Amino acid sequence: MRRRVALIILLSLVASVWPHTADAERRVREPRTPRQGWILGLVVGGASGKFTVQEGERSATSSWVGGGRVLRGRVGWFARSNVLLTAEYGVWRRAVGSADSAGVEEGASSEPGWTEPTDRYLGSAVLAAQLYPLDAGFSLEAGLGYGRVAADVDDDTGTTLTGDEWGVLLLMGAGWEFAIAHDVSIALGADVGRIDAGNGVSGNFVHFTASFHLHLSEGIPRDWF
Repeated sequence: MRRRVALIILLSLVASVWPHTADAERRVREPRTPRQGWILGLVVGGASGKFTVQEGERSATSSWVGGGRVLRGRVGWFARSNVLLTAEYGVWRRAVGSADSAGVEEGASSEPGWTEPTDRYLGSAVLAAQLYPLDAGFSLEAGLGYGRVAADVDDDTGTTLTGDEWGVLLLMGAGWEFAIAHDVSIALGADVGRIDAGNGVSGNFVHFTASFHLHLSEGIPRDWF
């Protein structure tokens, strides 16, 4: 008799716990940020680049130079649950002489690369597609854009060549996105790209970024206005 009572109690406990366990497993499998509708994003980070500048018959190519700030705004729309189409505009600026505070004139802004003279500038508008090949937050990106690139490069004689041109930009990247709230996520990633502005300036670059996304799966809430 005691064994039957103990068995009934055990089965009752299992039955009461089982639905909650299944719900918990389902919540873990499902992404907290739904991949549908629109997103608004802010992208911040750092960069490094290698550029070639040509002035007449003279040309010079820099080594890889890093530093400065990357800032981009992004709007996206999920064409499918695993395909995100984005349009974004942003810049990379690097202050003359240093990635940090060296070369900044006294009294200038404490944020080098935004108000001081720059020896690296890359501003572009990009249309891109992001593919999420896994159920997790891993993504691959490819994009095409158009923008302005400016660079100062010293040649073998120590003469500084300056280029400032517009050209076509190609971009590829990868990242990993984490949900930090039901409709907010952060993605850590890296982009590699090339911009070619004809005979004036061309170069390769790498962006290391953190992207903050606001997910609007049902559109922009009306109570915002």
